[in-house]
Formats: sequence, structure tokens, C-alpha cells
Amino acid sequence: MNEYSEYIVDNMHILKNLKKGDCIRIDWLDANTIKNVPIDESINNPDYKMTTIGRFEEIIESDKLSYLAVVVEYSEFHKDITLIPLPLIVKITKARLPLKQIRITNYCRSVREYEKGA
Repeated sequence: MNEYSEYIVDNMHILKNLKKGDCIRIDWLDANTIKNVPIDESINNPDYKMTTIGRFEEIIESDKLSYLAVVVEYSEFHKDITLIPLPLIVKITKARLPLKQIRITNYCRSVREYEKGA
């Protein structure tokens, strides 16, 4: 079993135990564009790692993929949700302490609060 396969097993265990509103950090892979690559040079590391921190909303199923829905901004009028395809998730970490604020109103502040409690 390679390192990525071990992450999939760990992530499935974490996903099954998440409750709506849990503060989580998701490390995942995204598509990327590498500009101005010299013609004779190959790409050694194509992985483009992203990190998203927010509150677990739900798992959404489509015809093609399953997505992890994470609330990254929240107000009394709306919420912004990031959808991350499950196959692109490298690691999910649940915060040891909940965010101090009830609502995620500022993504940067949410990251700072997560890092304090992690």
C-alpha cells in the first residue's frame, strides 16, 4: 500500500465520523498551469497542493464524482461553499478544538483560529 492509499483509508474513517459544522482542514490536489517551461525540460513534480479550512457541510454525490462540501465563508444572508472532489483529497484533519467563533465570517481569521487549536 502506498502513502496515498493509506491516506484514502484514513480519510474514509474521518469522513464517516464528521458531523455538520466540524472544523476541518483539507489538503488536496488541484489542477495547475506551469508557464514558460523550457522545451527540453520535463516536469518533475506535477502535484499542486492546496489547503482549505472550514466547516464540514456534507458529502455531495453527482453522476461522475463525490464531493466534500466545506463552508469557507458564512453570514446571516449566505454561505460560500468549496466543493472538493473526494479522489483529490490527500488528507483531512479535524481540529482538536472548535473554532471560537460560531460563524465563519472571515476565511483568514478562520485559518488563524484553526492553527491555534490544531
